[in-house]
Amino acid sequence: MPFLLLLLLALAVGFVVGLIVWRYPGIARPSPAPPLATARKVGERVGRHPRLRAFLDARLDPATATGLALTLALSSQSAEGCCSECSLTWCAQTRI
Repeated sequence: MPFLLLLLLALAVGFVVGLIVWRYPGIARPSPAPPLATARKVGERVGRHPRLRAFLDARLDPATATGLALTLALSSQSAEGCCSECSLTWCAQTRI
């Protein structure tokens, strides 16, 4: 019985999210200022401050960001694997 309840709940949530995503393009409004113009203004201001520019260049470097994302993904996957292994071991020991 709990399985059917969880299945119905998952289907209901999936249906609601699907409707929201399906309707989203009609609900969303375009931004008042084009993103490119805003980015140019920010770039002009950052260009005047060399320390800030160096800081942002280091943080927005694609190679660094990719390496950080991969490291975080690997560490979270490892933690998840450890938690799964521990829960399976506990289930086997308590014979659940």
